[in-house]
Amino acid sequence: MKCTLAAAFFLLITACATDDGENPRSIAGNKYVNTSIGTTLQFPSSWQLKTDYKFGEKTLDLAALAPPIDGFSANVLIGIDPHQGTDNMRDVLTMIKGSILAQYPDVRDYIDTVYQVEGKDVGEMVYTTAVSGKDYRAKSLYFVNKNKEISIIYTDIADRYMTNADFEGIQSSMHLN
Repeated sequence: MKCTLAAAFFLLITACATDDGENPRSIAGNKYVNTSIGTTLQFPSSWQLKTDYKFGEKTLDLAALAPPIDGFSANVLIGIDPHQGTDNMRDVLTMIKGSILAQYPDVRDYIDTVYQVEGKDVGEMVYTTAVSGKDYRAKSLYFVNKNKEISIIYTDIADRYMTNADFEGIQSSMHLN
């Protein structure tokens, strides 16, 4: 995976929307489908889905935002890049971890694993860090599908991350084809 993914931070994903001519993405009933990456996710009906979400110089394929609680919306961000580099998710996680730790030395409670979803290797990192004095917890998923690198980042305030039932439902709805 490109080194730019190594700089992935749960609020600053380095990713680009696809540009394959016809729009491969659809959203109906808060179900996100992107045929160019063979990925489907179902979001709760109360969540707001924003496509081609601009964040600084980056464009995310999707930013899904929960209703705000105490001024912060739990969110799921989806980034897409052309595939470059290794398919070995253990190597990808090692590269990304090194970059994250170099940029954000306060990262703690870091764990990672590699598993399969419908025959595709998925690298997963979970960690906590502080932004503006508040702790946030993030889970970052990385995988390659249809010659694209996909990052899906789940973020919430650290104190409520573990009790966010929406995240479990969203991730369990993920289909890769």
